[in-house]
Amino acid sequence: MRNSKGRSNDRPFFMLGRIMQYDVVGICKAYTDEWVRVSDADLSRLGLTKCGSRPANIDEIERILASLPPGRKIAGGPVANTIAGIANLGGWGAFIGKYGDDARGRIFQDDYRQRNVFMDKNKTVIKGGDTACCLVLVTPDGERSFITNQGVSMDLGVNDMPAGLLSSGQFVFFGLPFWHESHLPVLRHAARLARQARKVINLQSYDPSIRSADFTRALLAEVDIVIGNRTEFQALSNNLGFADSAELHAKWPHTITWCETSGGDGVHIRGVEVHFIPTTPVATVTDTTGAGDAFAAGLLYGMARNWGWKKSALLGHRCATDIIVTEGARPIRPWKNFVAVENDGGGGGVPRELLRKDEGR
Repeated sequence: MRNSKGRSNDRPFFMLGRIMQYDVVGICKAYTDEWVRVSDADLSRLGLTKCGSRPANIDEIERILASLPPGRKIAGGPVANTIAGIANLGGWGAFIGKYGDDARGRIFQDDYRQRNVFMDKNKTVIKGGDTACCLVLVTPDGERSFITNQGVSMDLGVNDMPAGLLSSGQFVFFGLPFWHESHLPVLRHAARLARQARKVINLQSYDPSIRSADFTRALLAEVDIVIGNRTEFQALSNNLGFADSAELHAKWPHTITWCETSGGDGVHIRGVEVHFIPTTPVATVTDTTGAGDAFAAGLLYGMARNWGWKKSALLGHRCATDIIVTEGARPIRPWKNFVAVENDGGGGGVPRELLRKDEGR
């Protein structure tokens, strides 16, 4: 039976006598974002610095929402966004994360149902729990400020790691909870269950002031690929005693491939192979939220098909470019046409209709 996206709904399916793998199994926080357009005066009234972030309990978040204009509710979470991107490319994704049986949890669940992403609800839904929420407050100048509540999203334990699901992924993508020392045993357990999968972690919000070098080394010993931006890699490198990411790669055993994104410039990929894959500036940037998540989706989709780092990164650039011209961190337009990215990197991995007029000629 085919779904509305033209893919089979039947799982599992078989190839060469074995259960075919998911492209990526993601483990991370399950968020539902609330996007609201506000004034600078609203930020002052809420005691929030522009571009800043602060936590709040769920009751305060509801009071704040009641005092603001109506906004948009969008399913989110960094690795969760990547899994949505995998599905939007026509791939197979699965997600492990905790959310409540509340209205926000239903939004998160419904988004994945529509995208045909697999979740085991018996292990993900917490009855009576609050789904993690992020208020994204957008001022007229386009800047974003955040008020967050983690809800039940950090309640991931060893018993929440399904062996069958983890062993069926080509990649297992670990997100933000695993940068907390209390979750290291969970990561190690999941890594053992994943067996032959390649383990990936992102550096989102890596903060060396709360993560010791010893803990960071212990975590990195469990993974094969690290994805982050230039700022995050600089913090990681300094925490480990290196001047920058180039020295980190040069002096770290070549058991890890480091993927360092540099905004509109491109991505450095350093492992056994070393590449710089440039991108091309676009005409207008609407919102950079989720750009790194989208890049990871394209990169891992390609690598799951043995495309190699260059072609996979070009697909990642295409996906990221589409996200930055959209409000919100999840794809709205289909990405299947991006899969036909040219091997020569025409347009720097950027859809031609989005190029600046002086680029891509």
